[in-house]
Amino acid sequence: MENNFIIESATLTKLKQLFLDARSQILSAIQSGRQIVIRHHNDCDGYSAAIALEKAIIPLIENLRTNRYLQRYYMRIPSHAPFYSITDSLKDTSRALMNKARFGKEMPLVIILDNGSSEEDLLGIRQGKIYGMKFIVIDHHFFKEDMISDEVLVHINPLLVEKEMNFSAGMLGVELALFLNPEVSKLKHLAALSAIADRVDPGKYLALAEKEGYSREELSKVSKVVDYVIVNMPFVDGGEYMSLLFGDDRKMQQKTVALLLPELERLEQKAIAIGKDALQEEKIGDITLASIDVHATYPRMAYPKMGRIVGLLHDTLDGKVVTIGTTESSMTIRAKKEAGFSLHGFIDLIKKEIPKAFVEGGGHECAGTIHFVPSTKKSVEEALKKYLSK
Repeated sequence: MENNFIIESATLTKLKQLFLDARSQILSAIQSGRQIVIRHHNDCDGYSAAIALEKAIIPLIENLRTNRYLQRYYMRIPSHAPFYSITDSLKDTSRALMNKARFGKEMPLVIILDNGSSEEDLLGIRQGKIYGMKFIVIDHHFFKEDMISDEVLVHINPLLVEKEMNFSAGMLGVELALFLNPEVSKLKHLAALSAIADRVDPGKYLALAEKEGYSREELSKVSKVVDYVIVNMPFVDGGEYMSLLFGDDRKMQQKTVALLLPELERLEQKAIAIGKDALQEEKIGDITLASIDVHATYPRMAYPKMGRIVGLLHDTLDGKVVTIGTTESSMTIRAKKEAGFSLHGFIDLIKKEIPKAFVEGGGHECAGTIHFVPSTKKSVEEALKKYLSK
């Protein structure tokens, strides 16, 4: 069967063989009865990619297996860390070994979505491989050096073929889902939804969403409600609820958005009001550095999450602005393009000048989070000012 992408894209064309390889590996796992485990980042983009693939994969499994034993052949689990952590890897390996002992199952094929391309993912992937787990990675996050492709069956990331990132994980997930199962419906809007949620230009995918009856405004509202639900439903995959929220039932989706959106918007406006009083601004050359101590200002484990708080405050500011939210051992960063900020350039500076900070983290050039040794917080903050003054 010939597979084509649902939009025309030079980047996707360059990646097509990888999509075909991923399709082949997934279909082979389904045919042989190997369990498929989807591990996805716990945000709207990650869920969009995961639910797209889930909608494609489950019918293919059900054509061969009885529904009663579906969990033996398929699982979807959100990952709270922005990488495939050793904790996730150990849990997946332990569960897989139990299934192998009970049912004689092969070790699973793990598909990592919206995570997986960074050096931080290596340990978890390598640990799983020791026990026979196989991996496919579909991601759109920055990596300085490709350390993943040689470790997994297939590694799909637009940065393998392009310098600029114009894709969300959800876009890639939708494309792969339709490579697997072209008959799937209520799917294409997930590409634009994920892009809007992750602040990526939805491009041609927005027109496809509009054909399914979704406006950009509606997709934005859905993405906000998804984030709200995720915060209030931690450590579970959401199951059928998330499938309905992502559009399996438009009426249920619309009712849920209408009910929850006013409440989350109230909480966001409250967060902005609190943050404006606590936000400190400092001029560094022609750049404005806006900073807030998040843990000292907001209650923990509540909506909005730290990244959303920083993003909301950042959106109230104009010009060449870099906004940071700090805790005792982390810094979440948002930067306007005009500021010329590079998260990965900043990380390189810290590693060089403050090695004792043992900095980790990542994201995109203008948005991400880093973690460091608590005792080095002031040094890291001073390093940021030095970086911005260049």
